[in-house]
Parts: sequence; C-alpha cells; structure tokens
Amino acid sequence: MLENKMIKPYASIVILTYKQFDNLENNIKSISAQSYKNYEVIIQDDGSPNFDSSEISRLCKKYFEEGNYKINTNNKNLGTVKNYNRAIKNASGEVIIPLSQDDIFASENSLQYIIGFFNKPDVNICCSKRQGKVSKTIYPTKTEINYINELDYSHLLICILYKNFISGASLIWRKDFLTKLGGYDENYILMEDYPMILKLLKEGYSISFLDQVTVNYGENGVSSGNFSPTYIEDNVHLFNDLLENSEKYVKSKLCIQLIKYNLLYWKGLKNGKITIDLSLINIYLLWAITAIIAHVLRTDKRSLRLSVLLKAEDKTIKGDKL
Repeated sequence: MLENKMIKPYASIVILTYKQFDNLENNIKSISAQSYKNYEVIIQDDGSPNFDSSEISRLCKKYFEEGNYKINTNNKNLGTVKNYNRAIKNASGEVIIPLSQDDIFASENSLQYIIGFFNKPDVNICCSKRQGKVSKTIYPTKTEINYINELDYSHLLICILYKNFISGASLIWRKDFLTKLGGYDENYILMEDYPMILKLLKEGYSISFLDQVTVNYGENGVSSGNFSPTYIEDNVHLFNDLLENSEKYVKSKLCIQLIKYNLLYWKGLKNGKITIDLSLINIYLLWAITAIIAHVLRTDKRSLRLSVLLKAEDKTIKGDKL
C-alpha cells in the first residue's frame, strides 16, 4: 500500500466547484469506479459561501485512499479561469482531465481510453466525445469530427470561428504542454476553453480527437445557453480581440463579418437589447443552404462549406460597420 502511494499519479482529475454540490457524490463515484487507478483527484472550489470542507472530506475518504485526493478552496471567488489555473498548478499528474461536479465519466473505462490515447507521444491535447446527461445527444457531430480529423489548423480555425464545437468538458491536456502555453488566459473570467482553442489554432497547433464518449455532461451551464452578465462580458472581450487581430486569425472577409456580427450580438445582450440583423441571418442561411446543396449533390459538406467561406472574398454585406 505504501509503495502504491509513492507512484506519481499519471492523471490529475480536476473537479471545479462553485456553490453547487448536488451531483458531487455521483461525480466522485464515477471516478472511483474507473478500471484505471493511477490518478489523483483535485477538488478546486472557487470560494463558495456554502463550501463544507468536512462533508467534502467525508466523501473523498469514502471513495478514495488517503493521499489520492486534494481539496482546495479560494478565500474569495476568482472565476472559472483562475480557479482552473490554480488546480493545474496543484496537479501532480502528467495528464489534466476536467470533470466538473455536474459531470460524470461515461463508463468505467473512460480513464483507460484517455490514458491509452495519451500514450502516443505526439498527443499534447485532445477532445473526446461527450453526451448530454438529459438529452443523450452526443457531440461533436460526425461532420464536426471530420473537421477536427481532416482539416489543417488554418481551415479548422475558420470552422471554430463560426461555431465552437470543441467543449471544455472533454478537452484534455498534457500538463507540460499546457504549462508551456501559460495556462488559460486570465483576461477572461468564466470562458476558459474558446479563447485557448483559438490561440492554439492561430499558432498552428493541432488538436487530436479521441473517438470515445468519455463524459456525460450536465446541460445547465453557460455553454448550454444560460448566460450570466460575466459570461457576456467575456464574449464581448473575445470578439473585440478577434476583430482587432482579425488578420492574425483568418483572411476570409466573410469570417471577419461573422466576428463583427457576433460582437454586435453580445454587446446587444450586455446592454439588454437583442436586435436581429438581416445580414447576420443571411450569413447563417448561406451556411445552411450549402448543407442542403451538399445533400442533393451528395457532396462532402466540409469541402463545400469551406469553399463558400474561402471564396467569398468579393461578397459585400450591408451594415458591415460597427
């Protein structure tokens, strides 16, 4: 037993908490049921006023051996990004695996799949499939998986600018690589995954894909449409940054238009006004029409959609000034 405790944990499973603890025991139970056992658990709380350290300790002792878990709480609320970075600094494992308290591992072999995938020396970051706990919908879709697997980083960047389909709930890192990048961008408060994914692709890094459902995720977070004022602030900051540095991200004028209209949308939410811009609707209609044409012609939607984006340099869209 003592010899086992001397082994450095290969995987660090990070549970971020704030105020909500109703699913924590199910979360912890799904970890303890894993067939792969060389891990540590880090519970990183973001200054919850209702954080009960004795109850959390009781749960950990019930399911884990002493020394296989760490419990930390911030003196004050710092936001998701800083809280996650603190957990990463406290991690001893080589692979960082997020599992928010509202999520559970999809099966007893989820960790085995992940660690097996990271045994490949060229894998520094990967995303896996995830399934909604209520809807049972599996993401990413088949088309989005094709994007991840087949596109180079510059073309994948265009797709991610249109829609971020790589979720932080299933985004797994080699710790050394994440540390080298400086961790998550603390200019954001709640949004850790989207800015980092854009940064990776802009700098030419690839994202590997693990073709397994590893997590069943809760569908009540901000990424599921429950927007807080802070999340809106993060989006405004992101799209301002994208607009100011658009040439560094993408050359397509149509994609720059998408950035502008997304910025208008988030600023509208921030100011309590949601306006419908016909030009933005036209862009989304253009995107949808390509899917219909691809289906009729039995053409690869990925190639057709990219063709529409990359060859739209001469498109003039009214109302392009902020």
